[in-house]
Amino acid sequence: MRLLIVFLFLSIALLTGCNQQPANKTPTVIDTNPAKLPTVGRGEAVATVAGGCFWAVQEEMKSLKGVRIAISGYSGGDLAYPTYEQVGTDQTGHAETVQVYYDPR
Repeated sequence: MRLLIVFLFLSIALLTGCNQQPANKTPTVIDTNPAKLPTVGRGEAVATVAGGCFWAVQEEMKSLKGVRIAISGYSGGDLAYPTYEQVGTDQTGHAETVQVYYDPR
């Protein structure tokens, strides 16, 4: 059932599109330092999903019971440090992804 709910949220994110950042986000200087990802907690699992729009997917994942943190980013592609605008052109080969740290119980 939980998988069905996640699939539904991902489908909605894809259908509604995501062509801009949320209003409270402003473009910033590119940070080329590697992301400091959280350590996996005891009994915790990690899933990485791509849903076409990481802003929507991240918010929905964070609302699920058992999810500790959801982190947006990019996977694949040709650029080492792509910007949101570059990825939005569909020319970099990157996918918008969300890494989810959760308790599978």
